[in-house]
Amino acid sequence: AMAEAIERFDIAPAQYHDARQMMEEVRPDVVSVCTWHKGHAPWTVAAATYRPQAILCEKPMADSVGAADSMLIACQRNDVKLAIGHQRRFPGDRPGQRPRQPLARGRPRLADQPGQTTDKPVETNGDLGKRSGSGHPTVGRIIWD
Repeated sequence: AMAEAIERFDIAPAQYHDARQMMEEVRPDVVSVCTWHKGHAPWTVAAATYRPQAILCEKPMADSVGAADSMLIACQRNDVKLAIGHQRRFPGDRPGQRPRQPLARGRPRLADQPGQTTDKPVETNGDLGKRSGSGHPTVGRIIWD
């Protein structure tokens, strides 16, 4: 399939066996981290040192809170936007699956600790992920009342 695409589109893709060599030579604008879960943090941190504009990491973000913190810190220090997710391209893209309808849930609120909520509504201006007084990212859970 690759040989056919190369011939059809008259392209000459580079192939690398070392991701760091590729980052050094190509300096991509966007990096996609699609390794197994344990590789998300080390490869995101490594990629951030090359200062791409953005890194898209598949979920889950990391296998521990400490690893997730290291990803956030590396991206923040290097002015790199970090996005976590796994996009399904089209609703109902699996056989027998119907597109989901949005649910009416009420107002979103932050939960500081499991089972404990605050009266603070979730802001739309980037409330989650801001730094606390200790310099660590604030982490909260969104709940619906």
